[in-house]
Amino acid sequence: MEMKDNRREQLMIERIILATILVVLGFHALGTTRRLAQERYYKLYFSIAVCSLTIVSIGIITANWWLLAIAIFVGFISIEGISLIGRKVSIKDFLTGLYRKEFFFRELLPIELAGAKRMNFPISFVMIDIDNFKEYNDKYGHVQGDKLLQKMGKILKESIRESDFAIRYGGDEFLLILICDEEEAEEVIKRITNAAKREGIFISYGISQWKPGEDIEKTIERADRRMYKMKYGTKATSNLFDDYQIT
Repeated sequence: MEMKDNRREQLMIERIILATILVVLGFHALGTTRRLAQERYYKLYFSIAVCSLTIVSIGIITANWWLLAIAIFVGFISIEGISLIGRKVSIKDFLTGLYRKEFFFRELLPIELAGAKRMNFPISFVMIDIDNFKEYNDKYGHVQGDKLLQKMGKILKESIRESDFAIRYGGDEFLLILICDEEEAEEVIKRITNAAKREGIFISYGISQWKPGEDIEKTIERADRRMYKMKYGTKATSNLFDDYQIT
């Protein structure tokens, strides 16, 4: 009898230890996803996952295997939901909704370049920079600065075709990949410039058409140089950041 009691006590201790380890590991894993906290449905999935972890620990301690199985199933669904949100965040920039630079260059650009080479169609790269964004940020604050970036992202998305790409390159810099030559790209960027001006946003840009076989960094560097040439060559006409509209 005493041996049975000792064995029962030992099993209970083992279950408590196992449950504690699972809960600690689970909370640690969920803690690494806090960068997704602003994403839609994240809080719901996170709350379900936390409840599931708690129920799993209870199921282990009480040896209620039905409860344990249900909690694991629900927990798996919620973690899959968090994982889907994570994949979405890794593809699109949270603030502007444009492609993230890392994802685009790793996953999509090689496909586009291979297609351009095979089908012999042109690709133009357009570097875009918001004029005097730092001064605007310093004067009006980061919240207004973020709104300005969101406006710019919206303008870019609405100004290009489905076959083209808009990327948040970094800070207030954007990159367009247009399936056309430099001449057509110039027409596209003129539309974007006019749309931006209507929102009180001034931009500088540089266009560079990719030459098959050319290192992509060289193409982007050429567009970047042309953008800075325009930026500082015309700075006198676009340095009145008081003209930006705040909403």
